[in-house]
Amino acid sequence: MAADLHIHTRYSDGLDSPAHIVCLAIERGLSAIAICDHDCVGGLPEAFAAAEQRVQIITGVEINAEENGTEVHVLGYAFPLSAGGLEELTAWLQESRLERLDKFIHRLAQHGMQVRAEEVLSLAGPGAVGRPHLAKVLADKGFAGSVKEAFHHFLSPGRATYVPRERVPPARAIEIVHSVGGVAVLAHPFHGLDLGRIRGIVDLGIEGLEVGHPEHSPKETGLLRRLARNWGLLTTGGSDYHGGMMEEGAEIGGVTCSDDEVAALLARASRL
Repeated sequence: MAADLHIHTRYSDGLDSPAHIVCLAIERGLSAIAICDHDCVGGLPEAFAAAEQRVQIITGVEINAEENGTEVHVLGYAFPLSAGGLEELTAWLQESRLERLDKFIHRLAQHGMQVRAEEVLSLAGPGAVGRPHLAKVLADKGFAGSVKEAFHHFLSPGRATYVPRERVPPARAIEIVHSVGGVAVLAHPFHGLDLGRIRGIVDLGIEGLEVGHPEHSPKETGLLRRLARNWGLLTTGGSDYHGGMMEEGAEIGGVTCSDDEVAALLARASRL
């Protein structure tokens, strides 16, 4: 048995509903999953309702933080579903996403691309609106040949229409996860970070490393596992699934961690 502890739904930048995610997990024989939407916990109640104890659901969130211009993603796990402090943070982050969308639309209009906020928000539904939703609208309206092209030409750093987003520092993200009784894990550590930066973020209070991830080579996975062992950290893994039509991530269950790793994660949470 294995667990996929990094899955996104339509509540952030994924394509599928939490209920559909649960069905896929059951079909693929997973023992546990964690939905880790970006800056949003709105999809968790739907996942719990759909699971009906056929697969274990572990609460999760992926907080987009930033330090010295570098993105740092902090995964929060195993917190109570009614984690008030976390809801306050995600509400603030959601508001900043809406403000960013307005700025994107204004800059795109200056370059001859008319997009209405309602078109983007309808794709996001009740979850966190993000660049993938805007990229899809740009592609649908013919301003780009694909979602990937929309990202490359209009929505990436260095482009005239790019708008940076407001992020919390990693220390604050870790503090929030701990304040609501959750376990803080550094997501895909080699995504823009070197060993020195990884160690520095770990020293802020990180309790685990996401060892298994589609972007990690076998060599990187082995190195992270050794680092976790030497530093006394938990290890996790997941597909970073965003949907069958999305290039980001792997299929659900494509990258997993063991039930023993899940047990260790939950045991750490129970001691907090």
